[in-house]
Amino acid sequence: SVDGLIIGSELLYKKSITALLVHEMPFVLIGRNPELSHYYVDVDNERGAYEMTCHIAEQGFTRIGLLTGPAEYHYSRERISGFRTALRERGLPDGFIAHSGYISEDTSRQTRSLIERNRLDALFVGAGGDFMLDALRACSELGLEPPSFGLAVFDDYAFLDYMKPGITAVRQPIWELGTAAVRMLFETFQTGRPEQEQIVFPTSLVIR
Repeated sequence: SVDGLIIGSELLYKKSITALLVHEMPFVLIGRNPELSHYYVDVDNERGAYEMTCHIAEQGFTRIGLLTGPAEYHYSRERISGFRTALRERGLPDGFIAHSGYISEDTSRQTRSLIERNRLDALFVGAGGDFMLDALRACSELGLEPPSFGLAVFDDYAFLDYMKPGITAVRQPIWELGTAAVRMLFETFQTGRPEQEQIVFPTSLVIR
């Protein structure tokens, strides 16, 4: 009985796409979906990861790893691209990358393996929420903390202001994303298509 949907792009599979099209359901995506060209709002994942990786390298770290979400997620591929570009520009190794599903045990295991296998001196956690907390917990259990070990995350939270030592983060404009998605959906109701069909917001670094 709903009039329209706002959907996280990672949750949209072929069966779901078919159902939306059959029922002619208006919808807007948060993030891009590689299998469907449609209206979306997103952030510049590639640029955000690039800028963060540059910042980590500028602190003197040389063996920087990236832990990100599932390989098939569009945001993962974009963040990997930005990460690798920044490292290649500096002549640093760019192959220290691991993927994890959003399962605590998997994230903890992949964090430990990535760090220990490659003797990392810094880790960029390329996803937020519990994923980020599980990765940070694994680092702490290994005795790895800033400033001797570089740590940064993609997505910012107020509680990071109170963590000691501080964790630098890529901030996404969450409020603006949500507002733009709702506006886009209402424009679809009114005119059949939004004025802007794709909106990409810049990210920013919160350096702690």
